[in-house]
Amino acid sequence: MLNIKDLEVSYSDKTVLHDFHLNIQTGSILGLLGRNGAGKTTLYNSIYQRIKPQKGQIHWKNQKIKTTDIAYLETHPYFYSYMTAKEYLQLASNKNPSFPIDEWNKVFQLPLQEYATSYSTGMKKQLAFLATIALDRPFLLLDEPFNGLDFESSEKLYRILEKLRQQNKTILVSSHIMETITNICDEVAHLKEGQIAQKFIKSEFPSMEKSLRKEIYDEVDQHLDRLF
Repeated sequence: MLNIKDLEVSYSDKTVLHDFHLNIQTGSILGLLGRNGAGKTTLYNSIYQRIKPQKGQIHWKNQKIKTTDIAYLETHPYFYSYMTAKEYLQLASNKNPSFPIDEWNKVFQLPLQEYATSYSTGMKKQLAFLATIALDRPFLLLDEPFNGLDFESSEKLYRILEKLRQQNKTILVSSHIMETITNICDEVAHLKEGQIAQKFIKSEFPSMEKSLRKEIYDEVDQHLDRLF
């Protein structure tokens, strides 16, 4: 289980996360839904220990979380110049030498002999996701994994996430888009103004979508009514 308690993160005089609590059960997929600026990336960087919270605890299976517990897929993955995609995956799987790169690539069908920097946005995201799998960590931290993917690639990703859950991987996945979250997740946490406003189980997803859409429509209609 991932357990986050009393987390607080500030930059200068701006508090991004406060009174933040979240639990994720082992072998489940939890979706994190929130608007731009809600604190999703700050939370991810806190979990991955890139930034140090001013307060709070982040535990994995009752111990302080370590980066070696985590496979982190960032929104905008970085690739070294003049490194082929195959070399990138070989580097990612360095401590998992039995990882079958070519067999996995039959799913993605990426041109592995080309430089990763020459890839399209969607191909880069698929390559980075494949590297995340190659790390073979128990906890997957996925920040906007569907960004830049076409329909076919998105469907492949859904299927792979289902298989990873069956392998008892624990997954936190963020998105701005409700459909990508409700399609795959066991629970959804709504991040709003730096804390979890509400958490929903699968049977509550339809009412969650209706409620969140109404909140947005009510807000935007105040302006649109003056424009139309």
